[in-house]
Amino acid sequence: MARFFWRLFISFAGLLLAGCTGPAPKEVPIWQQVKISDLAGRGAAEPNQRLSDEINIDIYIFDIPAEDANVLEDVWTLLYTQPLRFNNYDAFAANLFAAGFGEAASWNDVANILRATGARMAERDSLVLLDGRARNIIVTAMDSEQTVFYTSGGTSPEGITIGPGSLALRIMAEKIPGQRGVCQMNVQPVFSSVSTSRGQAKQKSSETVPFAFDALGIRLKISPGSYLLLGPKRYTAGASGLAAMFFGRTAPRPAARIFMFVCRAIAD
Repeated sequence: MARFFWRLFISFAGLLLAGCTGPAPKEVPIWQQVKISDLAGRGAAEPNQRLSDEINIDIYIFDIPAEDANVLEDVWTLLYTQPLRFNNYDAFAANLFAAGFGEAASWNDVANILRATGARMAERDSLVLLDGRARNIIVTAMDSEQTVFYTSGGTSPEGITIGPGSLALRIMAEKIPGQRGVCQMNVQPVFSSVSTSRGQAKQKSSETVPFAFDALGIRLKISPGSYLLLGPKRYTAGASGLAAMFFGRTAPRPAARIFMFVCRAIAD
């Protein structure tokens, strides 16, 4: 586990060096002398093979043992919320969602906390996004119809009956005219009508979304080497609601789940 977090930290340092624009520093520490090809995720193209509208996002999903999930409070304090734009911050907070923006310099502190709790990487995948086109990350499979309660900004929870299908995080990235090496990334919790088993949680698709939790969407500007961390504000055993459905796991052991979206490259 220690080796994994150390290599991931090296990965971020390497990303800052590779980037999309700008020269590399003259003196590079030995731990940063790593080839970007060694860090590339599955299906990622080499820089000279990328299409002009490609945006590469690496996704890491971590499970934190339920008994140590209180460390999430410390994790969120290490990250920035100022760069984030919430569709409805009050609704985001009321549903116990939390998010933070970070760069390579902050990852080592976050990794130290996760490593101390015995957190493990549950999944890793890479997305190649085309400018302005959305992809889904399947989070929770729903084999049957059920009613989900959430808060969209009002004073009382609302219920919606959905299923079968999947709860997913819908990811879209768009380039910003006149700005190189930066894009705007949008993350939106949605319900997808295509049912996918839990073992296929990393399946990516662009199927029709019959319902989107619009109030819980967030967007931010992101560049190579920076990342978005998304998860529960806190973990409560046996809790219900969207935060538990998106960021909770009960088997084989109860755990809190956090998603990290790392911008690896933007083809200019």
